[in-house]
Amino acid sequence: MTQIEIAVQDAAGAEAARDAGADRVEVCSALSLGGLTPSAGLLDRAIAAADGRIDVHVLIRHRPGTFVTSEDELAVMVDDVRHARDSGVSGVVIGTLRRDS
Repeated sequence: MTQIEIAVQDAAGAEAARDAGADRVEVCSALSLGGLTPSAGLLDRAIAAADGRIDVHVLIRHRPGTFVTSEDELAVMVDDVRHARDSGVSGVVIGTLRRDS
């Protein structure tokens, strides 16, 4: 089964994706930087724009650059995942690496 996911960075994008027949959206900010975690307000507005008709996933990536994550950065990401879950998203998109010792 083919699914169409569209990366969006505002509520208007989520609404347009929904109306165009997308199966889900990936909400992020700063797409020009490869995508970053959106603010809580942006996420809430995108969820509302999806109107329960399509799945909403949220990107959890707090900074551009490498995916090597410190313990402190990982703790922030965990908090962001909790907020996303509590906001009602269908899923999260995340990637992180540990620097090998």
